Amino acid sequence: MRYILIVFASRRDSLFLLERLQAYNIRAEITNTPRQLNLSCGISVKTSERNINTVKRILYSNSFRTFSGIYLFDGNQYLKYN
Repeated sequence: MRYILIVFASRRDSLFLLERLQAYNIRAEITNTPRQLNLSCGISVKTSERNINTVKRILYSNSFRTFSGIYLFDGNQYLKYN
């Protein structure tokens, strides 16, 4: 199962992104940030890879000061998403 994980250094930003995605009727959830990423506050936003364009639009049109990155889980590992 492929999905993207949007990682922040702030819980507040994670929760705000979740709210914004839900306002666009996009399925997303808060999940624990995997240890191997070891970059953040401990929670991230998980959503389908097909939502990447909307995620990027929201990220770049809002002030997310603690945004750490987007990672694609390809079924085996987390890869930095460009």
